[in-house]
Amino acid sequence: MDADSYWGQISDPLVYRVRPIYRLCLYGFALLEGFFLLFPLVSSALAGPVHGYGDFASGVLFTLLVAWLTLFCALYPTRAFVRITSDAIEHRWVFATESMRRDEVTGRKRFYAKKGGREYYKLVSRSGRELRIDDGALNVDDAFDAWLGSIPEIEEHHRLCAERYKGF
Repeated sequence: MDADSYWGQISDPLVYRVRPIYRLCLYGFALLEGFFLLFPLVSSALAGPVHGYGDFASGVLFTLLVAWLTLFCALYPTRAFVRITSDAIEHRWVFATESMRRDEVTGRKRFYAKKGGREYYKLVSRSGRELRIDDGALNVDDAFDAWLGSIPEIEEHHRLCAERYKGF
């Protein structure tokens, strides 16, 4: 199914959010990390004063790392999404938003993570800027696939350009 057939029927932009199973897993992981975050704080309060800076520094580093992971796992399911319209795509991460107009995109490349990991797309613009779309964690449909399917694969794009400029 092509992208134009969808946009004739749809007036609003399409928004794709994180799949419910990923949301559940990330919220559970954030809760588990919250317990790990409380453990060093409670144990250091019960242990009394710290006599060496090495133990204190490693405890603070561990606490900050776990706090960052907890924050990421708690915010990713609620803030991350991909929004597509007939002329643009926008990808919101936890702490950043990237967008690209459709007329800027010159090609796409699909990557597969090793050992059963998630797959993702990279969209490449004329200026060389890349936009990574992680569709493995998103609830995507045929309209999403049609929108990305209308953008040529990077290898095909390079082959067509090479044929066009072969005589120069």
